[in-house]
Amino acid sequence: MDWGAWGASLPTPTTSNPNPPVNVASLDMVVIGKVTQNLGQLTSIGAVNYSGVMAGKFNTLATAGTTSTFQTGSFTAGVNIANRTFTDFDGSIGQFRFGFHGGTSQFAPSGAATTGQIAVTNLGGASFTAGSISSALFGASAENIGGGFAIGVAANSTAPASTAAGIFVGAR
Repeated sequence: MDWGAWGASLPTPTTSNPNPPVNVASLDMVVIGKVTQNLGQLTSIGAVNYSGVMAGKFNTLATAGTTSTFQTGSFTAGVNIANRTFTDFDGSIGQFRFGFHGGTSQFAPSGAATTGQIAVTNLGGASFTAGSISSALFGASAENIGGGFAIGVAANSTAPASTAAGIFVGAR
């Protein structure tokens, strides 16, 4: 499994300036790898814990324009491979700490070991109005976990609206 950032440069030539400065498109985070297949055949592994890094882009949507920052953090996650459930997630990145405990979201028993979107709640730090993660197990024996996260914060009297999105990757 690998992860990194994806970006693009976009020169915008005009007739008056055929060699313009290059505009760089926003960086987006990616996770790639071989997703675990047929998780139902790995039930002897039982309950496992994963830990790793988080990386993402935070956007503050102010009247004067959007500002973006790149931040990193860490997470822990619990998966019960015997019954294919994603049992807990605790992520901390920037001013946010989010996740869920006692979850019952299931990975697919056959085919790719992936989840759909799982709602997350505030576990401390700055509050947010909506958040989710989606994930997959990677490797022949589910040695790794990876996925994406998204958080939205509504504007209030003291702060403008903001969003955060990125990835998490980890190992047992």
